[in-house]
Amino acid sequence: MVNEFPFTRLIKGAVISDVYFNFVNESQSGVVETKSGLGHNYDITLELTRMSLQESKEFMGWLSSLRGRLNAFNLTIPDISYTTSSYTGSITVKGAGQAGNQIAVDGLPVSTRRILKRGDYVKFETSSKKVYRLVEDLDSDGAGEGILYLNSVMLLSTPNDNERVVYNNVDFRLRLVSDQQSFSLDVIKRGDFVLNTREAYNL
Repeated sequence: MVNEFPFTRLIKGAVISDVYFNFVNESQSGVVETKSGLGHNYDITLELTRMSLQESKEFMGWLSSLRGRLNAFNLTIPDISYTTSSYTGSITVKGAGQAGNQIAVDGLPVSTRRILKRGDYVKFETSSKKVYRLVEDLDSDGAGEGILYLNSVMLLSTPNDNERVVYNNVDFRLRLVSDQQSFSLDVIKRGDFVLNTREAYNL
């Protein structure tokens, strides 16, 4: 089951960590060999504002509905989930079956720089719940085409031809990292929460 996160207004801060699954071997002579394991996800720690007793109880009630790591939820992170560019037009995938970390797109204004900016998050509207981060700006050529340079190869599925690229209101699919959750209540009955989550794009 996948829930929506109903407490976005209470998010005070977020720490986003990239987790890669590379193979690393170091010989006795100190030579290090690395090989990409292809996998990637995000670990996201959410710090929430101090809550009233009633808000704390409501939050714990929602948290219990996840049943630990069993269920997932969708979260749009304030500021993080939105591009820092001023572009508001459409971006579509040019050609199906693109499996690497460079995805051809079209439908762009011609010969335009920084349509999206390095560090922006994107996802593909229908083919996957996986969120990717741009490692280079998205520029277009004279035909209104460009390349999305991503922080990971395509995982689980590849985008469809003409599929829309989502770059604003990008929601992350997450699950808790532990089956045990708790909260602290101070002497004036205010609750403190830190939520440790991991990307769950396969759900």
